[in-house]
Amino acid sequence: MRRLGSQNVRDILGSAATLEPPPVYYKLWRLAPHGLLTLNLDRLATRAFTDVKPGHELATFDGLQVANYTHVLKRPYPFVCHLHGVVEDSSSWVLTSSHLNRQRGNQAYQNFITSCLSAKTIVFLGISVDDIAVGGFIEHLSNLGVDVGAHYWFTPRRDYETSRWAEDRGVRLITYEAPNGDHRELLEALDDLVNYVSTDDTAEPTPVVPSGLSPQIEALPDQQELLKLETDSVRELLNQEAVRIFNYSGHAQEEYIEFGQEYDEAIYRAWYTSTDPDRNELLGHVLHEEVSRGAFGKVYRANDPEGNDVAVKVLHEEMRRNNDLFRAFRRGVRSMQILGNRGVEGMVPYRRAFEIPAFVVMDWIDGPNLGDAVSSMQVSDWETILRIGSDTADIVRRGHVLPERVLHRDLRPSNVMLRGFYTDPHDWDVVVLDFDLSWHRGALERSVTHGSALLGYLAPEQIQDLPGISTRHASVDSFGMGMVLFYMLSGRDPVPDEHLHADWDNTLIRAAHLRQCNQWVSTPNRFARLIRSATLNNQSDRWDLSQIQSELQRLRQSVLMPNLTQSAELVAEEIAARCEFSQGYAWDSDELAAVRDSSSGVRLEIRGDESERKVFITISYGIPGVQGSEGVAKWIEPALANAEGILHSSDWRIENTRSNYAHISLTASIPPRVFLSNMGRTLDSLDRALEQIRF
Repeated sequence: MRRLGSQNVRDILGSAATLEPPPVYYKLWRLAPHGLLTLNLDRLATRAFTDVKPGHELATFDGLQVANYTHVLKRPYPFVCHLHGVVEDSSSWVLTSSHLNRQRGNQAYQNFITSCLSAKTIVFLGISVDDIAVGGFIEHLSNLGVDVGAHYWFTPRRDYETSRWAEDRGVRLITYEAPNGDHRELLEALDDLVNYVSTDDTAEPTPVVPSGLSPQIEALPDQQELLKLETDSVRELLNQEAVRIFNYSGHAQEEYIEFGQEYDEAIYRAWYTSTDPDRNELLGHVLHEEVSRGAFGKVYRANDPEGNDVAVKVLHEEMRRNNDLFRAFRRGVRSMQILGNRGVEGMVPYRRAFEIPAFVVMDWIDGPNLGDAVSSMQVSDWETILRIGSDTADIVRRGHVLPERVLHRDLRPSNVMLRGFYTDPHDWDVVVLDFDLSWHRGALERSVTHGSALLGYLAPEQIQDLPGISTRHASVDSFGMGMVLFYMLSGRDPVPDEHLHADWDNTLIRAAHLRQCNQWVSTPNRFARLIRSATLNNQSDRWDLSQIQSELQRLRQSVLMPNLTQSAELVAEEIAARCEFSQGYAWDSDELAAVRDSSSGVRLEIRGDESERKVFITISYGIPGVQGSEGVAKWIEPALANAEGILHSSDWRIENTRSNYAHISLTASIPPRVFLSNMGRTLDSLDRALEQIRF
C-alpha cells in the first residue's frame, strides 16, 4: 500500500473547502448542541455553523490544543474540536496508531475527554462509540466506577456484540436502517428531534397511595358510621381503602372515582387541620405551627411519628375538586420520588405523600427561603448572588439530564431555600423544593386567586396556550431561573410579561448598576444580559440551564479570583468596563466585543478571541477613503505614531496600523494573563493612547 504524504492528504481533502456541508451538520447545529467533537480533518462542521448561526462566535481547536481550551466546557457558547487535527496543519494530524497512542496518553487530552463524558450528554454519529479513540475512555471510567451519565449512539449496527458493549457501559443505542449506505432514516430522526414538541402525559396520573400502609381488610364502614370516629382514624381508614383499591382492584381508576364520590363528606372531614393541642394530629404527624400559606396550600412545622422535625405541606381542600391541580400534585409527587431514587443532591425529597388529604412530608430546612433572605437585605453582595444562582441552576439542571427528564416548572424565591444560612454564614447550602408540581399550568383564569407576583416567574407558554410551544421544554425552567436572578438583583417580584416591556433591558441595567462589583467591574452588565438571555419570549432562543450555570460559574470565579480568569472574552469586557473612554459601551454578543463611539469620531472596539487567547483592541478615527480637513489631516500621522508608541511600551503588541486620508486605525493585542498581572499600567496606557487621537 502506498504511503500518503502530507501534500497528498491535503490534495485529497482540499476539495472539501468548496463543497456544500452535508445536511447532517445543519440538522445538528439546529439542535443547539454545546459543541461538536469531530474526527474529520475538514472544516465542514464550522462552515455549516456559520450558515445556521451567521455572525455568532464559535471556538475551534484541534486535539493537540485541548489543554488551552478546557474553559470552553464552562462557556455558554459553542465549539468545534477536531480531535484528529485539521487539514491545514499537518502537525495536528492523528492518522496513525502511534499518533493515537501518543494523544491518548496526553494528560490534558484525557482530562478534556473525561470532562466531556462526565459533564455532558454525548450523542455519537458516524463514529463507532466502541472505537478506541473514544470508547476506551468510556471503558476506563466505567471500570473505575465513575458514572459518566447517559450517552447515545445512532448506529445501523444491530449485532449482539454492539448491544452488549453499549449496555455494559451505559451507552444507549438508537438504531436505524441504512440499506446500501443510505442514511436517510437518520436524517429523518434528526428532523423529528428538531421539530419535536413535548407535551404532558394525557393519561390520568395514579393517585398518591402512601407506602407502608396495610390495605383495608374488612369492609369500609359506611360514611355515617365513619364520621363518628376520630378525624385521624377517618383518614387512616380512607387511605387503607385507597391502598386496597390500587393493590387488588382490576378497575382501580373507576373504583377510586366512585369511592371518592361515595365518601365525599368523610374526605372533606379528613382535610381538617389544626395546630391546637389534641386536634393537631395528621396521620401520625403532630402539627405545631403554620409557617407559610399560599394560594394552593399551607406549610406546617411538625414532628413525624418518630419525633423528627419535618415540614408538612397540605394542599387546600377546595383544590381537590380541581382536576388540573390534582394531576399536578400527583405528577409532582412522582417527580420528587424519581429525584429521590436517583439521589439528586440539592433537592428536598418527600419522605411520605398522601392524597386523603393531599399532603407531603419533607425534611425541615433550618434557614430562610430566598424570598425572605432577599427581602431582609441578607442577599446583597455579588458573591452571594452568584453562589445562589449557580447552585440553583445546577440543582435544576441535574433533574433535566436524568433519563426521566424531570423539570421544575415552578421556580420562584419561595421554592429556593438556604439551609444553615442563619446558623453558619460560611457553610450554608442551597436546596430546591417542589419539582414539577406545575401548579400554574393554564392558570390564567386563576390569576386573581394566586396574584400577579407568582405569574411573573412563569414562562409565557405556561400561562397561555401557544400553538406548537411546549410546557415540557427545558427552557421553561430557564425563564423561571432568569426571573429568580432578577428578584435577587432588584429585590422585587417581576410583573407578568415584564420581559416584553419596551424598557426591559433598561430595567435590568438600572437594577444591576445599583450593585457595584469592585472585584470584577463588568459583572453587573453581564448579569443583566444573562437575565435577558434566559427570559427571551421565544422559547427556542432562551439560554438553557447549562449555559446559564456556566455563565454564573464563570462570573463567580472572576469575582472570587479575578487574577485567575482565563477567558479572553471576559477580560475584553472587563477592560471595557474599567477603561475611562469606553464607559457606556455596547456589547456585541455575536462578536464578543465591546464597542464605544465618541461624538468626536473616535471608535474603540475591544474583542476577546478565545482561539488565540488574546484580547484585541482597535482604535479608529474618521471614515476610510474620505478626505478630512487639512487642519485634522496634518495631525493624523503623528497622533497614530504617539498612540502606537504608548501601547507598545506597556505590554500591548501592535498588530497593525493603517492611515488613509483622515482615517486611521490601530489594532493591538494582549494576553488575558498579562493584562490581569498589571491591570493599572495597561489600562493607563490605553487611556493615554486614546487621548492622542481625540481631535
